[in-house]
Amino acid sequence: MSETRKGTTRKLWMRVHSYLSILFLPLALVYAVSGIAYLFADWDTSNKSRITLYDLEPESPRSLEQVEPLLREQLKANSYSIPTGELKEDDENEAHVEWKTGRSYTVRYRPSSSTKGKAYISIRQKTFYGRLISLHKGDGRDLLDILGASFACILILSYLTGVYLAIKIPYLRTGTLIAFIGGTLLTTWALYTL
Repeated sequence: MSETRKGTTRKLWMRVHSYLSILFLPLALVYAVSGIAYLFADWDTSNKSRITLYDLEPESPRSLEQVEPLLREQLKANSYSIPTGELKEDDENEAHVEWKTGRSYTVRYRPSSSTKGKAYISIRQKTFYGRLISLHKGDGRDLLDILGASFACILILSYLTGVYLAIKIPYLRTGTLIAFIGGTLLTTWALYTL
């Protein structure tokens, strides 16, 4: 391969490496910050509140048709937004009802098992930190999942192009190989000491 063609190929790889890295830099920062917070911070991932209802006549509603108007009335009276998702019965608990807006806002209704005419409404709203952690754990929405998977592929490609470029430059070759072998040994040691 001629020297001119080598230079052109190297410049192409440098551009691919640079532009893809810059494109995903904001997402990389989100993953880095959320990862550090996940490891070292103990913040609440959601705000939780509860509304307790008493004196429901003749007893606590149990069917979806009875529960929906009650939930709408109570959420409005307590200044909560009405979820946009579908109201449905909780599969695990009979007579429990769950209403969601995406993955960040959940309203649950549960009649009291011990007191007739008493029920509980639980409201859970993810905090900003909770959303970051959801993203970090791969529990985002479809677009975020696609971006996360794309970022992982681009990160691998970015590292490979970076190593390729460094190996092609004679004065960086030895240092690059030593760093790569050192990183491989360090990672292997860390994985085996778990």
